[in-house]
Amino acid sequence: MFEALPTTPSRHFNWRDGFPTLVLVFIWLLAGLFHQPWLPNETNSFAAILGQLHSGLQAAPAIDNSYYTEHPPLLFWAAALSAKLFAGVLPLHDGARIASALFTFISLAGMAVAAHFTLPPNRSHTAILALFATLGFMAPSHGLIPATTATAGTGLILAGFSFYTQRPVLAALIAASGAVIGFLGHGLMTPLAFLVTLLLLPFLPGGRMPHYRRFALLSIATLTPVAVLWPVWLASQHPAYLHGWLHQEMLRFAFSKPLAEQLATLSWFTWPTLPLLLLGGSRLLKRVADPRPLYPALLLALCWLIFAFSSLRELDKLPLLLPLALLAAAALQYLRRGWINGFFWFGMMTILFFTGLFWFYWVVLQLGKPVTLAAHLSRLAPGHMPAVSWGVTLTAAALTVGWLMMSRWRQKTEQRCMLWVWASGATLIWSLIGLLLTGWLDYNRSLYPLAQQIRTVLPAQQACLDLSHLSPANHVLFDYYLALPDDMCSYALIESEKTVPNGMSVVWRGSLPSVRYADFTVLYRPEE
Repeated sequence: MFEALPTTPSRHFNWRDGFPTLVLVFIWLLAGLFHQPWLPNETNSFAAILGQLHSGLQAAPAIDNSYYTEHPPLLFWAAALSAKLFAGVLPLHDGARIASALFTFISLAGMAVAAHFTLPPNRSHTAILALFATLGFMAPSHGLIPATTATAGTGLILAGFSFYTQRPVLAALIAASGAVIGFLGHGLMTPLAFLVTLLLLPFLPGGRMPHYRRFALLSIATLTPVAVLWPVWLASQHPAYLHGWLHQEMLRFAFSKPLAEQLATLSWFTWPTLPLLLLGGSRLLKRVADPRPLYPALLLALCWLIFAFSSLRELDKLPLLLPLALLAAAALQYLRRGWINGFFWFGMMTILFFTGLFWFYWVVLQLGKPVTLAAHLSRLAPGHMPAVSWGVTLTAAALTVGWLMMSRWRQKTEQRCMLWVWASGATLIWSLIGLLLTGWLDYNRSLYPLAQQIRTVLPAQQACLDLSHLSPANHVLFDYYLALPDDMCSYALIESEKTVPNGMSVVWRGSLPSVRYADFTVLYRPEE
């Protein structure tokens, strides 16, 4: 009746389940990786990265000579180095996003280690599948956002907690490294979740397992120098940045959003991982003989859940998905067959619907028919001219057919393949977005098309544009796309809500209809 979770992992790699999961990880990391910086989440990050590239790696990130206090600098350091490393092969924004993919890979590696030591043999791959299946993980894990450093840190923390009873020194170094990565890349939430988990673990029934004291002391000793020295150094060199950053950190614990709004966000952000955990968790607690290996994931999930309700930012909820996925994978084997079949067929129908929808949208963009829908898409991205790449189209078709065949094969040979359908379906959906709709999304959610339109209204000879009236991030992004001189210039670019100065006439107006506050105006002042 009772089943003990493993204290030592199985040494045999299950190729039947493990190899398809490895292929899925490879496709997931590459899907949708290369595109323009999208508004609103990536523009500030990329502007800070350009600042690191132009001024050298700085401990206090800045945008257009103004401190950027939203996040610490780790992602900007890594992305600047990545952009410089791939500068001869990829545009700067694509090269920078390689760093974000690296942090996502670290989080997946940490999850794999944690599942290897925590879940029963031949089931460790289900934790990765549960993470891929979660809706909230799809887009942010591919974005150029600091939250990816928090997911990497949380993955390493889970890995460290999973085997500290066997190798406490190595586990402490890995877990503390995760807390450091989260601290230097995302702020106080990751190390705070780590410390709360570390301190509360002994108070759970049987939670003080062998080597806990050595693991805890070494973890704190590894984390403390970075947690103390970096702010102290900032206080001596960049006190204004430190003050602004601490103010931003305090705002993230404000509990200012209505509870109903937070619950609505979590309901789709954690789907289907949280429902699976809630449905199977009670039977898991009743039937597992030793639940202690799951304690760290449970405590981390509770910490990040509290942070999710307090934070002003939706992306701060991203690290919550890792411990939830691990717990859901543990509870999956205790889920009733009826629920599994229901989730399986709901997943199949959902993925088939969105797959057909994205292919249909692609056909509409290419053919311009039906006219009504094509006109609607054109209003969202006016002036967009779709282009066909047969290599990209055939790749998207191959992935679609491969998913249909793989889902059909696994349905016949494996009784509980529900997570595989959700995870591979989410990978397929994001791959189709990256392959078929990236051009339209770039035109719809980046400043690049506006910059190209602005270039056409400026004089071909001696073109220049004054960008000093823009916000710091927009200033940096338009300068990146246009690369025009802005001294003593008769043309100026402003946000459209600003008042047109006397003596200047409007030359051009443009906007991104799907993005708020993305309206711009080019002005001209006649030379006297």
